[in-house]
Amino acid sequence: MDIDTSSIKPLGPRLDQLKQKLLLDMPPRVKQRVLEYITSLGNSDLLTSAIKKGDRAPDFTLKDIQGEDVSLYSELEKGPVALCYYRGEWCHFCMEELVALQEVYQQIRKLGAQLLSVSPQNEAHTTSTAQKLGFTYPVLRDPDSKLSDLYGLTITVDEPMRKVYEEIGIHIEEHNDNFSYKLPVPAAYVIDQNGMIVYDYLEADYTKRVEPAELLNKLREIT
Repeated sequence: MDIDTSSIKPLGPRLDQLKQKLLLDMPPRVKQRVLEYITSLGNSDLLTSAIKKGDRAPDFTLKDIQGEDVSLYSELEKGPVALCYYRGEWCHFCMEELVALQEVYQQIRKLGAQLLSVSPQNEAHTTSTAQKLGFTYPVLRDPDSKLSDLYGLTITVDEPMRKVYEEIGIHIEEHNDNFSYKLPVPAAYVIDQNGMIVYDYLEADYTKRVEPAELLNKLREIT
């Protein structure tokens, strides 16, 4: 099916503006620490073991906000899947990305594909995320980051950065199951009906995200 992506508003500029606004509002010492942290993530090799394009996607079954099981390979029986990881509703960049994905969700469905979003948030915050902004695509819980671990996407926020987050009012452990500090890096996959990953977006820098138009283009290629 022909899908026009030319009118889709790019996500990158929105994220850049958001980053500049957030940094502007931070005390200088906090700003410096955050920028150092972003740089260290970008320069790390933490994604070397991540599942990538050309790999078979590991199956999973996770709960949605209605408490229903959603299984990857059951969804693949109906059509290809775009799988996106986000950190939590406390993350402004995640919320901007999820809103942008909602904007193209109907086009994804017109291709006969599905969009699944996953985070380590507990049940209450996962539900809050979906209901607050009216998401109509499945928002799934990954307890203890087990799926993120399986896909090789997990980081653990170190003690110095935890204190920085707390200083700006973010308590990650209160959002996650079992008060965990484990988070997924921003990642997105397109998975064909054979379970093969045909596209990956892997980025350690949490201020960057996949472009929804790119996901649509990749889905269109296999539908």
